[in-house]
This record gives sequence, C-alpha cells and structure tokens, in this order.
Amino acid sequence: MFKKIAITKREKFVTSSAIVALGFLVVQFLSIDLHYYLAVLGLAVLVLLFLFWSLEELTVLKFFVLAILPVLFAVSSTLFASLLPEHVLVRTILTLIFGLGFYSLLLTLNIYNVAAIRTIALVRAANSVGFLFAIVSAFFIFEVIFALHLIFWWIALLVLATSFLITLTILWSFELEEFISWRVLVYSLVLAFLTGQFALVFSFWPLLPIIAALGVVGVLYVTLGITQFHFNDRLNRRTVFEYASVALVVFFLLILTARWGG
Repeated sequence: MFKKIAITKREKFVTSSAIVALGFLVVQFLSIDLHYYLAVLGLAVLVLLFLFWSLEELTVLKFFVLAILPVLFAVSSTLFASLLPEHVLVRTILTLIFGLGFYSLLLTLNIYNVAAIRTIALVRAANSVGFLFAIVSAFFIFEVIFALHLIFWWIALLVLATSFLITLTILWSFELEEFISWRVLVYSLVLAFLTGQFALVFSFWPLLPIIAALGVVGVLYVTLGITQFHFNDRLNRRTVFEYASVALVVFFLLILTARWGG
C-alpha cells in the first residue's frame, strides 16, 4: 500500500510558484502570434488550477475574488515582458522576479482566505502587499493596452474592465465577507469608470504608451488609495493632501513628457 504523502501549505505555495514561473518562462520563448496569446490564456488556466490546489476552504465567491489578482498579475507580466528585449538573461531574471512575486501573492491571498473565516493579525500587512500587486499589475496591463494603439473606446473599455476587477478585489479585502457588499460593488464601478475616463482622455494625448499607462495607473493609485483609507475609517486631510501631491506630480510629468509639437 502506498502511503499518502503529506504536503504542507507552504510547500504547495513553493511548488505552485515554481511551476507557474516555469510556464511564464516558456511563454517568453514563443513568437508573438496567435499561439502566443493562446499560451498566455493557458498560463491563466494554470494559475487558476494551482490557486485552487494551494488554498483551502474556498467558497465559490472567494475563489472568484481571490483569483483576480494572480491571473491579472500572470497575464499582465507575461504581456509586458513581451515588450522587453529578447535576451536569455533578461528573461531569466524576469522569471525569478515573477516566481518570487507569485509566491508572495499566494501568501497574501492565503491571509485573505483565512481572515474571511476568523480574525488574524496579518490582514493589514496583506492589504499593503495586495495593493502593491494591484498597482503593478494595472501598470503592466495598461502599458500593453496603450502599446497596441487601439481605437480610443477600446482603450477606455479595457482599462475600465481591468480597473473594476482590481478595485473589486482590493475593496473586498477590506471587508472580507462571504459576499460582495453593495458598497464594494458601487465604489468599484465608480472608480473603474473614473479610471476609464482618464484613459479615454490620455488616448488623445501625444504620449508614449508607458507614460500614458503611468498617468492612468496614477489615477487608480490615488483614487483607490483614498478609498481604502475611507473604508478603514482612517481618512483625514493629511492623507488626502499626500495623494493629491502624487496626482500633481504625475500630471506635471504627463505635461512635460507629451510630444505636443508632433
């Protein structure tokens, strides 16, 4: 008789991160065509499978909400990496960074999953890490969207959809209920609509894709950052002033880097 091999949760996280990172590396060596995008879709499915395997006591709702960040992180990182120089060393370093990042993300999602059942002390730290991954993933995918030079309404819709999924996850993590409250849903829709509107405006500005993505992710960073303090009942004038300062810096950066002369 074979003995059942016991595997700890941390070992699951390490195994999942290593295999997903390997998939990330393999996709980088594919040419940019239909097969590449099918492989990216396959990587997203791989993320979902290992997320389901790694986390325990998942409900349907929690699996849906918790799956958003890792899938967006994997897909956005893969698409963004396709825009970088095709060099083995670059791809290897990116894979190592991606693997470590995915492992950290799994740890964060595990905290969310457990905290939705019982109170634990690591939620605030997990919220900070989750917010960081949300902003990084948003920047990557926004840069890809602008780099595709799509028609303006496609840019706005894609940014709106991405922003909605990201804000839904982050705002839900501040409540950690077994349902999505109306407050989370309404705030997510409003913030996503606002971010999509700025993406629409920036699509008409003479900006490089990476600068336009920085401008849009700046909008998401400021609005989502202020909202998270509001959700925690810690919003004050100092916090608003700090985020407003960031908004002004990003705005002046956009003005200075725009190629107004053609």
